[in-house]
Amino acid sequence: MVRPTIKDVAQAAGVSIATVDRVVNNRGGVSMRKHALVARAIAELNYVRDLSAANLSRKRNYRLMFVLPEGDNAFFSTLRNLVRAKEPEAALLRTVLELRLVPGFDSDALVEEIDQIDASRIDGVAIVATESQVVRDAIRRLIQRGVQVLTLVSDLPSSGRHGYVGIDNVAAGRTAARFMGRYLSRTGGKVAVLAGSMIARDHLERRLGFDQIMREDFPHVDVMPSVETLDDRNHVERLVSEALRNEDLAGIYNIGAGNQGLIEAVANVTFEHRPVTIAHDLLQVTRQGVEAGLIDIVIDQAPEREITTAIELLRALSDGQAISEARAAIGIGVYVRDNLPQPGEISAPQPAEPLVRVGET
Repeated sequence: MVRPTIKDVAQAAGVSIATVDRVVNNRGGVSMRKHALVARAIAELNYVRDLSAANLSRKRNYRLMFVLPEGDNAFFSTLRNLVRAKEPEAALLRTVLELRLVPGFDSDALVEEIDQIDASRIDGVAIVATESQVVRDAIRRLIQRGVQVLTLVSDLPSSGRHGYVGIDNVAAGRTAARFMGRYLSRTGGKVAVLAGSMIARDHLERRLGFDQIMREDFPHVDVMPSVETLDDRNHVERLVSEALRNEDLAGIYNIGAGNQGLIEAVANVTFEHRPVTIAHDLLQVTRQGVEAGLIDIVIDQAPEREITTAIELLRALSDGQAISEARAAIGIGVYVRDNLPQPGEISAPQPAEPLVRVGET
């Protein structure tokens, strides 16, 4: 069967090809009546926009960059691998992906990397930001040089970035607290909270959301101050092992990474003395922890969808399109042993409302 073209859609709708092009590329300037005619023709013909062909016709090349933390953090290792895996697919759409790595939680190194970006050859950048004024200033400078910027995973409002791709981290923390509080609603006890670094806004927001629910709905549970781990598995193992010596310890919430250390420490405790354990990101290590009964709940943020969405939105921004929250809504996944998906089959649920923050200044 011959695939319908934009010309076929124009003929079916009784409008010009230029009108159809405006509709499918969200360029505006089309009346509601004509927009409806085009939409109906697209549905009837089952027309699918060929992005590759559109780019070829415009001879448009895109050069996009991801600035991600380096190191052995399992989540960021996954993000790095996903960017590399997307390179062949992106090339078909005339898009070149570059990957730059910086030390985790190092604002000065991140600023240095941002300032070195050549705006004459890079269209858009996705950045895992740290909570720092110097990073805000660096992002503003990059935008002033004409580069489109998204924050990824960890947001940085008031930086002038064009949008944020990632879950609502306050909601993620509230979700963790809801489960933790229900588990401990009768027994109470102490809850240890581990965070990679509180200069990471995603960790800060998760702690904020966690405290909101625990304070409001479960005040009898004693939530301890955050302990920073720099997402180092050895540091996590040592801290958890020390915390487990406290007979009142009833729960552990690991906001960040280093979950291999968490699992190794909890594995040394008999089943009846194991605390309720909640972690983030369904990766190989956390999956194994859930399957072994060493992690009770994993809160996931669908990293593949985050990378795919960031590429899509950076291309759109490079074309001068406004991006909407609905185009980058990333849902929060909650997994226990009984609903673990097969490896490679994780897909984020659609949230009740969009979670991407667009255009905040």
